Amino acid sequence: MHESAIKFIGTGSGKVSLKRFHSAFIIHHENFKLLVDCGDGISKALLNLKEDITKINSILISHFHPDHLNGISLLLIQMKMQKRNLPLKIFVHHNLKLQLVNFLETNMIFFKRYPFEIEIVDFEVSLKIDFEENFSFTAKENSHVDEYKIDAPENQNLFSCSFLFKVKDKNIFYTADAASKNDLYLFENSKIDLMISEVTHVDLFEIVEASKKNEAEKLIFTHISDEIENELFALQSSLSTNSRQIITAVDGMVVQI
Repeated sequence: MHESAIKFIGTGSGKVSLKRFHSAFIIHHENFKLLVDCGDGISKALLNLKEDITKINSILISHFHPDHLNGISLLLIQMKMQKRNLPLKIFVHHNLKLQLVNFLETNMIFFKRYPFEIEIVDFEVSLKIDFEENFSFTAKENSHVDEYKIDAPENQNLFSCSFLFKVKDKNIFYTADAASKNDLYLFENSKIDLMISEVTHVDLFEIVEASKKNEAEKLIFTHISDEIENELFALQSSLSTNSRQIITAVDGMVVQI
């Protein structure tokens, strides 16, 4: 496969659903596969869509809520059981690197016991990170976990990111779990071709308005609870035009970049 596309592995919210797996997607560029977030159930979600987990090159984590992180341990175990030999990089914000290592070791994931190389790569906000030629990302902190900071233990860092992916000449803005209107404009100085937004924590019409101001040609809703699903499909039908698409994501959906 020598094209660029996004495949939505899960499109659900933090609330468990029989219709949707938790929010995750793969960006496939040329022969490189990036998995963005891997919450509870990600291994089954990938198996359900016949995705070869031995061919995933890297994983990128937005934050540590269980619907975005907790499936990573079992996913690594599945990779080991399927005799993966391809090196794997896991990207996480610098503040969360040690906590990720501790989380994996608590789950008895010890890298020296694995037949393939696993590297945790930490990144800082606003610095471009290259996956390969013509494929990169830049992270910025959003406000999603701010309300938790007052209750967090002193030795625990909390951090949540939104991302701007650059694939060839296209910019893809993934809000991840945006928590405020301001989070929808973190990359307002960049041209946005495609905006992927969660819908759980921000007003829908704020998201639509932000996509217009960001001049995004396409807006995709994800992180969807069963209760809001019909409202999104109705909104999609009423607002989409020939020049500008609004799409409600479903598990297994593929969007060409």
